[in-house]
Amino acid sequence: MMDFFIATGVRPGELFAVRWDDLDLTATPPTVFINATVIRKRTGSARIQGHPKSQHGVRHLAIPAFLVEQLLLRRNRQKQSGVSNPLDLIFPSSTGTTVDPNNVGKLWRKVADRAGYEWVTFKTFRKATSTRIARTLGPEAAAYQAGHSKISMTQKHYIEEIHEALDSTSVTDAFKPEDETQPVHETGQEDQPGGTEMPSSEEVSEPPEDPQEPTQEDER
Repeated sequence: MMDFFIATGVRPGELFAVRWDDLDLTATPPTVFINATVIRKRTGSARIQGHPKSQHGVRHLAIPAFLVEQLLLRRNRQKQSGVSNPLDLIFPSSTGTTVDPNNVGKLWRKVADRAGYEWVTFKTFRKATSTRIARTLGPEAAAYQAGHSKISMTQKHYIEEIHEALDSTSVTDAFKPEDETQPVHETGQEDQPGGTEMPSSEEVSEPPEDPQEPTQEDER
């Protein structure tokens, strides 16, 4: 169960509503179709609602190879156990009925407290998945994975801020100054175009003056 949480980042209610038919383990990559959730009725019992928390909760999620392996093992164990599973749920109760996420949450908190991980909740798994996806594929991908309608919600509540320095040297290396260690040649006559000598200042004569007196029109 925890493998499914961390690999997909789904809500607890969505997890306990997933059926075996929602899986496509032969696809590339394998996927799970999230299309329902478990809610608690006024009577206190749990039932499956035919749609997730919001319309954006309906989504196909790719699942990694390690989760596929765990799911195949779980399906084989279910078949061998002989326990009735009329709803075809991946995670049914011990009697084959719908699991109440609130009851599982209470049990998890007891286990986490005894293990010294009282800060770890089901939301912690969702945040871990969203943060990792956001840092690799961007916040839009993380919002889709979490089933959120607004990226801002994912960024505010599910993506951890980065507090350490990012390795951005692959970008900032572009500002490296050019190599200025090349030898500078002394300027000499042999460096002049065509190899000819430049005339000295004494050899340069001023142009002759105009012998004519300037007219009044020329002075304006």
